[in-house]
Amino acid sequence: DVLTTLDYDARGNNLSFWAAEVRERLREGEAVEDIQYSRKEIEEHLQTNSFGLYALIAPIAHEDSMEIESQELEIILDNIIKNGEFDFVVCDTGNNTGDASVLALEKSDDIFLVVTQDVSTASCNSAFLSTMQKIDFDMSKIKLLINSVMPFKVTQVGVEELEQMFPYQCVARIKRSSDVIKANNCSKPIVLTDATHEFTKEMKNIIAYLLGQEPIETVQRKKGFFSRLFKKGER
Repeated sequence: DVLTTLDYDARGNNLSFWAAEVRERLREGEAVEDIQYSRKEIEEHLQTNSFGLYALIAPIAHEDSMEIESQELEIILDNIIKNGEFDFVVCDTGNNTGDASVLALEKSDDIFLVVTQDVSTASCNSAFLSTMQKIDFDMSKIKLLINSVMPFKVTQVGVEELEQMFPYQCVARIKRSSDVIKANNCSKPIVLTDATHEFTKEMKNIIAYLLGQEPIETVQRKKGFFSRLFKKGER
């Protein structure tokens, strides 16, 4: 939850307000290509926190999300990408094929598939990838992030098995840590408070990948539980 983890204001600007403004401009007959926002105007719709990070906060209420149309989202995202003057734009999507997720995926340069050592989650991710392949999506943009890593004896599923099931370049293997949970709950991201923490180092690996500064370590893949559970042709 970006709102609480990064200490933004629940009463401040969010996507609902910007989408409503775009919706009104469309109703008044303004052409899609003419709905342009300057950097200053974009900032007025975003929130910034004490860490200097800009964010477009999700609607607070679920019913507000249901009012937002894909065209409105596309106009907003295009403006952020083209006119926002940001070095990086990060979109947090679900592993679904809803309009909002697909829109963000299509406009992305890199896609990080977040997986965990959980059969039900892996099954969901596998189904998502299968759907994307069927619509001829560019799968080369996908990279792997293994989150909440725990010992094999706890999960009975190894990291190597996940990397075999999802044969994409693995950018980071993030260990489960109570320190991270505590930091998130206190709105004090551990990457900004403990530079030596293992979680922070894995975050730096992701940044290094995006900046092209370090090669990603490769891990030998072995056959395991997941490879028996999911057939290769279904990926």
